[in-house]
Amino acid sequence: MADLLSTVHTDASVAFVRAAQGGDRGAFEQLVSSLKDRWRTERIFEDLKGELGFDHFEGRSYRGWQHHVSVALCCYAFVAGERAVAFSPFGGETRDGTEQVAA
Repeated sequence: MADLLSTVHTDASVAFVRAAQGGDRGAFEQLVSSLKDRWRTERIFEDLKGELGFDHFEGRSYRGWQHHVSVALCCYAFVAGERAVAFSPFGGETRDGTEQVAA
């Protein structure tokens, strides 16, 4: 079992095949979880590039790049918060009926 878990971290394709063939269920669930995390990361990166200009920096200094990335990530956090309020299960309201306000 330890061999299978170490394989998950070193070679995902081998782990997937071994888990799909009836191997350890925990390793398969861990593999699926890591694939979902990767998809979520890729989606956030696409949103940052497409909506917030994450890939538009053309400066020459590390300080400028760090500033650009910091501002883009702060903007993304704001947009994500606004989306969470707008698309909440309660339709923008709290459980007691009062209006929900983001940041």
